[in-house]
Amino acid sequence: MSDVYIVDQPTHKSLNKLSSEVQNIDQSSVLTYLDMHNTYQEMKSHYDTLLQRYNLTQSRFTIMMLLYRENNHTLSPSHLAKKVNAKKSTITGIVDGLERKNWITKVASQNDKRSKSVKLTQEGEDILLSFLPYNYDYVARVFKYLSNEERDKLSNLLLKIRKGINALSNEEDNI
Repeated sequence: MSDVYIVDQPTHKSLNKLSSEVQNIDQSSVLTYLDMHNTYQEMKSHYDTLLQRYNLTQSRFTIMMLLYRENNHTLSPSHLAKKVNAKKSTITGIVDGLERKNWITKVASQNDKRSKSVKLTQEGEDILLSFLPYNYDYVARVFKYLSNEERDKLSNLLLKIRKGINALSNEEDNI
């Protein structure tokens, strides 16, 4: 199912009208949030199309990249789960799909022969390496209108937003 998002964004005028019915609307924050959300959705939509050309998803690509970066291209499912902040059951589903494609294989763990690790296969590595030039070209093209200074500022601003999200998460935990 596709995500839907507001393309026809509210204006200050429409938010002013809504303010008479709903208290404490920070109009600037609402409009900035919608700008950021819509930008993310557009970026994700284009990127998902690129991934699909290689029969990849964001999850598959992420797992394959994590494996590629490791010595012997191998990690345990629990380490993968920690690296992506996901449940082990989520990783199991992704790994099973990658294994069906022969892009990864399960091997005996070097530390504990009773448990399995996940290893990127040569076929998986070939798919990944054929995709990466297009991946990095996409990223460069998305950010080509920003100077290096603007990119640094954006990174710092996003860090501040993540701090706000973390603070909100902590508040929710205490409710």
